[in-house]
Amino acid sequence: LINSYSGMILTYTAFTIPFSVYMLVGYLVTVPKSLDEAAIIDGASRWQVIWLIICPVMLPGFVATATYAFLLCWTEYLFALAFLTDTDRKTMPLLLSSYFGENIVEWGNVMAGSALTTLPTLLLFLPLQTRMTSGGRSPKPGSKLLGVLMMMRPLRRAPSSRCSFRHFPCDSQRMQSERWPRSDISKTG
Repeated sequence: LINSYSGMILTYTAFTIPFSVYMLVGYLVTVPKSLDEAAIIDGASRWQVIWLIICPVMLPGFVATATYAFLLCWTEYLFALAFLTDTDRKTMPLLLSSYFGENIVEWGNVMAGSALTTLPTLLLFLPLQTRMTSGGRSPKPGSKLLGVLMMMRPLRRAPSSRCSFRHFPCDSQRMQSERWPRSDISKTG
């Protein structure tokens, strides 16, 4: 595992997974249980609940966790110093530290290396910043997430209605026809 990419990938993965899992579990607890219950009532399978309901809601958590893991691995110094001795495989923090000599510091090279080190981070995370702050992707009029959230809004209560929330449009029609006799429904035409 010394001087190999696979050794560093294994080390960084083992180093970042515990706190990443802790972050994701903390974010998953904040997702309302009523979203997946509503989808299950409508007939969605467990996989559909996970992929179509939970994952889009957790997108900011995924982005924040990926950002944390990437920045931790990108700026890590100690494991790279211990496991990489070959100059061709050294990471950017190790290369930057090589410009600090015993009596002289090559400030031009340090500043150029620092700019090159921050450039991938900026290019990668500036577009993702809006996803972290806006709560994931912005819902479009036809998106499933917007549809689920719109169907959770309160309805006007009918005198004999037992539920105050409409989960899905097809369910509200079915429930309406089951709960009120045909004579109470106004006839059209």
